[in-house]
Amino acid sequence: MTGKEALTMAANIVHETDLSPYLETAKTWINVILGELYDIANRRREWRGEMAFYSLPQIEDLEDDLPYDEEMNVRVLVKGLVARLFSEDCDNAQLTMYRQEYELAARELDRAVVRIITEGGKAHESFAAFGI
Repeated sequence: MTGKEALTMAANIVHETDLSPYLETAKTWINVILGELYDIANRRREWRGEMAFYSLPQIEDLEDDLPYDEEMNVRVLVKGLVARLFSEDCDNAQLTMYRQEYELAARELDRAVVRIITEGGKAHESFAAFGI
């Protein structure tokens, strides 16, 4: 998914058809949201057996692919964009709802590897879903 596709999805959620007012700030907000989700994205990567990001990924252009997995992009990042970009178009109740949906989606997708060391020094690894 590209940044532009994420912006389009976010606009569709609030029934917005004209993206032009948001093109200037969308990249900045995407990069802010990537920063907010950085720790969760790294835990998800470790959970899947992938190498963690060693630095904060950012996009240079809206046509760039988003660095996080597709589930994270669709279920979390898009909701973060709605909460940020369309805040001026929404009343306070709607804005609160969008922010809560974003935060809940992030918690639901948080995963981690749990390492338990027993008294005898044996290590045990298992996976934990933080959001459930």
